[in-house]
Amino acid sequence: MADRKPFKLKNHSEDSPASAWRAALNQIIFGAETPAGKAFDIVLIIMILLSILTVMFDSIEAMRNQYEQQLYAAEWFFTVLFSFEYLLA
Repeated sequence: MADRKPFKLKNHSEDSPASAWRAALNQIIFGAETPAGKAFDIVLIIMILLSILTVMFDSIEAMRNQYEQQLYAAEWFFTVLFSFEYLLA
């Protein structure tokens, strides 16, 4: 994974609750060596694979006709989920 610099909040001291929250979140998202970081990475990989599977099913006309609403909802779910993950990172 590419090294990304963590976002720094302005006007917050290092010991403020917002800073502690950001540090914990940073450790989970970027700390692949921690149990929480590993779990985050595994869940993210599973979500990516499920998103790819959803797009694959949507490309099969018979599947699209039978599960159109579920596939549409799944596509939006993954879009919102990945957007949220991007904002957190």
